Amino acid sequence: MKLFRNLALILFVVVLAAACEKKETTDLIVDEISVPGATCEMCQATISASVKKLDGVKIVDVDLTRKVATIGHLPSVSKADLQKAIAASGYHADDVVKDSTAYENLPECCK
Repeated sequence: MKLFRNLALILFVVVLAAACEKKETTDLIVDEISVPGATCEMCQATISASVKKLDGVKIVDVDLTRKVATIGHLPSVSKADLQKAIAASGYHADDVVKDSTAYENLPECCK
């Protein structure tokens, strides 16, 4: 299992490097955020969309098996910003509690 996780992380970093073309991308930070409520592709899409709205987020991968969002971003975006964006979309993000109203508006498969 660790081998698979390490290979997935290496692949993520390779894709991240390929996706970023500007000089500022050498300063990219990769954060992992626990998203225990992520259960389906709709969850993946919702979490990804909420985080991609932040200026400076370059790539997002939500792993449903591990229940982790891996996010590549510029230093101008903090981990707290990422957690708040995910929580605002209706999902717990590490220790940041989900927004109850956003959660109620999620599709049934995501609850």
